[in-house]
Amino acid sequence: AVDTTFVSAKLTVKVEKKFLFFFWDEVGTWTSTCTEVFGRYYHEMPLTGAGTYRATFVLEVTGTDGTVDVIDGVIENAT
Repeated sequence: AVDTTFVSAKLTVKVEKKFLFFFWDEVGTWTSTCTEVFGRYYHEMPLTGAGTYRATFVLEVTGTDGTVDVIDGVIENAT
């Protein structure tokens, strides 16, 4: 196994609102990069009223050997 050291992390979040039961309308996208091992991400995005929203996120962590580990997921919530 190769021992890698953290270089940076890039977080991309896309927020969408459901309409017409099956379709999604993009509310906004936000991207931030951090070079601190214990960095924090904080961002506020205004929502356009009650409804069902989802956030799609991708976290890309880069090591000194050039490898990129990717963590992704979707969170959906009705308000």
